[in-house]
Amino acid sequence: MTIVWSLIGFLFGTLAFGDIYSSLSFAGFFFVLYRIFNKSSDIIVFREFAIFLYILNYLISPIISYSLPSELIVYKMQLPKDIYLMIAFWGIVFFVVGIYSFKTQVFNFKLSKIKRVTNLNSAFLKKITIVTILTSFVYKSLPEQFAFVAYLFTLLKYTSSFSLYLSNRRLWYYPVGVLSISLLGSFLSGMFHDSVIWIIFFGIILVYQVRINFFVKLLSVVFFFIFILFIQSIKEEYRRLTWTGEQEASIELVGNVGIRNFENDRVANDDNLFSALNRANQAWILASTIDNVNRNFDFQGFEHATIYLEAVFLPRFLAPDKIRSGDKEIFNKYSGHTIGSGTSMGLGVFADGYIAFGPMGVCIFGFVLGLLFSIVFKICEYWSRVSPYYALLLLPLLSYAIRPDCELQTTLNHLFKGLVLYGVFFYLTSRKFSIE
Repeated sequence: MTIVWSLIGFLFGTLAFGDIYSSLSFAGFFFVLYRIFNKSSDIIVFREFAIFLYILNYLISPIISYSLPSELIVYKMQLPKDIYLMIAFWGIVFFVVGIYSFKTQVFNFKLSKIKRVTNLNSAFLKKITIVTILTSFVYKSLPEQFAFVAYLFTLLKYTSSFSLYLSNRRLWYYPVGVLSISLLGSFLSGMFHDSVIWIIFFGIILVYQVRINFFVKLLSVVFFFIFILFIQSIKEEYRRLTWTGEQEASIELVGNVGIRNFENDRVANDDNLFSALNRANQAWILASTIDNVNRNFDFQGFEHATIYLEAVFLPRFLAPDKIRSGDKEIFNKYSGHTIGSGTSMGLGVFADGYIAFGPMGVCIFGFVLGLLFSIVFKICEYWSRVSPYYALLLLPLLSYAIRPDCELQTTLNHLFKGLVLYGVFFYLTSRKFSIE
């Protein structure tokens, strides 16, 4: 059936868009969609979901954008379609090769084992959940050098609450409570990336445990898409009202803006659908960066990569001028656009690859990112030999890297410090969680 769905995607791309890269892109997209729907009850489809996001952002959304009238596209593609797709397609291919570099069993751990180890340590997991929830309210007040590590620690609230649910469905209120608090914080701040990603992660875990049928999966996707459209419809107005100080952030304001948008048919109208398409299109940044670099810069080579490695591995007292997570200096320099600190836009790994080595850099950086994913899978697989609970640590380790709009310096910082922190956590708790 995977071949059949790939052929359907290929034919759709050919008939709708008429070029080989569009055909191949839709073939891959349909293949991954089929894998997600068909295999999600048998394995944790994290790897497939990562590939889905990158194909959607770098291939499918821009292909659709190229076919639409320019007045409907907020973020316009700055390259001809054939040139852009040739570069992006091969970047995705090398990313997929990298992410499948090592065979792993980390995605099909047995529920019976995690139930047993969680039941034995449920009190400890409940304590982790509570402590990390409390820490999530205060970590931003810590000094910068400790705040990010504390943030990574707070992500354990997801793995512990998910594990509790996997062991006993009657403990559903732990993950639901954690996700509700996260979503509440997102509505109050106007920043939704983290909570949406973790809701999706829980959905992946839920499908794996409950083994729901195809129709329920499809219905769940439809409802989630409506939820995303709702967020997209209120986001701009809510941020304008709260970030300018015009009104105070509150759930009541979220409700008022949402009701007003429903009444005015702004949730499922064409403008909001195109807005969602634009938001899922990281390609415009890649295309703009390629265009700007070609016109104004030489390829930066290893010097560009060194900037990120320095930011991750050198302490600030040795490199006081190193870039920070969330720093927009590189984005503003190479993308051809200027943004402030209030936006979550990042260059993305492919744009950084192009800045460094051109089209070949897109393939190199794509492969390396996929390889880092694959290495994390193997590390978590090794940890899971002690207990399948540790397999869930791949979720916080890769919760940022899985986003196609991620900044490379933050991705590497997240991975490096996460591996150290969760490695220490594994060392300190492995005896407690041992299934032997």
